[in-house]
Amino acid sequence: MTSKLLTTITGGLLAFGFLVLWQTREMSVAEAVNAPPITQGNPAAPHRIVSILSPTCSHCAEHETQTAAIFDEAVEAAELQHIIYPVTTSKGSEPYTHGFICAARQGHFGAYTRAHYEAYFGRDERPDAAATARSVGLEMTAFERCVTSPDVAEEAVQALAWAKQLGAAATPTFFVYLPESDRWRRLAGQKRRTYWEKWLSSGG
Repeated sequence: MTSKLLTTITGGLLAFGFLVLWQTREMSVAEAVNAPPITQGNPAAPHRIVSILSPTCSHCAEHETQTAAIFDEAVEAAELQHIIYPVTTSKGSEPYTHGFICAARQGHFGAYTRAHYEAYFGRDERPDAAATARSVGLEMTAFERCVTSPDVAEEAVQALAWAKQLGAAATPTFFVYLPESDRWRRLAGQKRRTYWEKWLSSGG
């Protein structure tokens, strides 16, 4: 076998392998979008984003307190579908992840997460999920039942599995939908508010 032929075959195999990996990643995002723990907004909205957040991540806290409000506004204006995967990234923080999911079920994800991050990073002692829920006016019987339910625990485990499968090596990680190419773009790390404002006004 000549070196030229070997190079051609090797290049073809590498290209094929890249194509398979890319298609797998694309299919994974599409599947994740169809089965998220938390979905806000209309699936027919012109903008779509997947957010992977950790309740113990300082950059997630900065995103949620400084820039996430524009996502809420876009959801309310039917301009954005926001798909959220809260993930457990540190031992013992499972109740916080469950709290994110359960607050969303009562329609108070934004208020709860902002209160959580303020308490988590603003105090010497770690906050209690129930106390955070109470501070934003959640219905406590339903919340306490929710955070201990097996289905919420399973959703949190699945969220972490999706995050790993999608290649989210850190939090926050975002996937924004590009309608012109029918693809999802991965964005790692916190982005400035102006970045998201530009994205929402331009379509990505």
